[in-house]
Amino acid sequence: MDAWANLEWHYEVHKRFGEELVYYLLRVRPFHNEIKNQLRTLLESKNLESVRIFEIFGRNDLLVRAWLHPVAKRDFPGWVRETLASDIELEEFTVTEPFRILSGPPSLNLPDSDLLNNLFNEDIIKAVQDGHDEILLKQLVEAGIVFSREQVGPDPIKFFLSIRLPQEARGIKDAYSWDLFEHISSDMKTIENVSIYQGVGFCHLLLKGDVVGNFFAIGELIDWILDNLSEFKASTETYVVALPTPLVETADRISKATFQAIRGMDPFVNNIIPELYEKYYSNKVEIERLFSEVSKPTVMEAKKLVHAYLLGYLKQKNADVKIVLFTLFNELEEFLRLNHIPFAVKNGLQVGDVYRVIHYKDHAKQITLGTLFDFYYHVAELKGETHDMKWAGSLKELSHLRNKPFHGDWDFHREWDTSLKLILKSWPGIKKLIEIIKKTNETVEYEFTYLPFCGPTNGRPEHDL
Repeated sequence: MDAWANLEWHYEVHKRFGEELVYYLLRVRPFHNEIKNQLRTLLESKNLESVRIFEIFGRNDLLVRAWLHPVAKRDFPGWVRETLASDIELEEFTVTEPFRILSGPPSLNLPDSDLLNNLFNEDIIKAVQDGHDEILLKQLVEAGIVFSREQVGPDPIKFFLSIRLPQEARGIKDAYSWDLFEHISSDMKTIENVSIYQGVGFCHLLLKGDVVGNFFAIGELIDWILDNLSEFKASTETYVVALPTPLVETADRISKATFQAIRGMDPFVNNIIPELYEKYYSNKVEIERLFSEVSKPTVMEAKKLVHAYLLGYLKQKNADVKIVLFTLFNELEEFLRLNHIPFAVKNGLQVGDVYRVIHYKDHAKQITLGTLFDFYYHVAELKGETHDMKWAGSLKELSHLRNKPFHGDWDFHREWDTSLKLILKSWPGIKKLIEIIKKTNETVEYEFTYLPFCGPTNGRPEHDL
């Protein structure tokens, strides 16, 4: 028996190997008994795993759920048409950011760890999937990176609900998703294992759920949507799964097809800057060398910044790189400036006293990044809290980098790598400083473009970027 048959990777592992979660609706005419064997043969011949194909009631015959590398995703519709050789209508839905799994496993917000970051290694992935490393598998299960799909109790009725909205604004999708999930969680206990995905294709939102004990809960949910979410002017379509198990299913592994597609690439680098291998392969050696010299957990946390910065460099657009630096430094400086006086006051100190200690004589509105770093450090020092602030030294270096592009004294051709390394070296210090500020004032908020440390605190799920 396949030891991996009832196990599943956390979606973050799929994403790190470049796989996308894709759904397809298939209408096949004529529908015949050989379709099951044909589809199984297709998946085996193309080395595709993490695929489930459900037979559904209604106009469409099949719903396909698949984790696919973009190379396989590009060819998959053609493979299906060629395999079935029938009159086929095929519609596609690709899950995009934010990737919301709002109940049940896998949980969002996996902690950064060596355990998770080592999973960029193809050999480690294969060893675990093939049952050759039981100790690591146990650790992955305990960490929530691998979880069991084994079902307990009676077979549920699975259903999918596609939702189209008249507007594609992110805020509208978020509001609709949240209201829908909140109602199901609090008032519809017979609907379990709910996931709501945002994406592009045959709908804007796709809800997946299991019904236990009350089939009519599906209709009750649709009625509630019509009665309570009418202001969104959404249209819905429901797909009820016809059988208790998928018509065709492969184990939830990283596919052999994916490993073939990424051959010659560093999976970690590809996850951060896929454009390197798509358009800028001649820069492969220098970019991969950079990634070998920096902290993987820090790069993952700074993924949005690193991607934008390196893409500007690869395009050889000095302005694009400088925009990243300007945004990072401008927002950080503004945040620290806005909070430095409340920070001192809440710590029982006079602002003027701190200014004198750091030899600052100008107006509070003109205080700059380097001086702000001095200010916060000395408030902590005056409060006797500098025992764990070794990180402060890198921030001083960072303030010098802040000034170079602003004054035209920065050449991205020569300094792109050392500058990015310095930002990543300083990243833990920035994070620690913002944590100290938030500890003093828990209500402080700021919407950073690149720093994920100070987002909204309204209790709703945050986006996974």
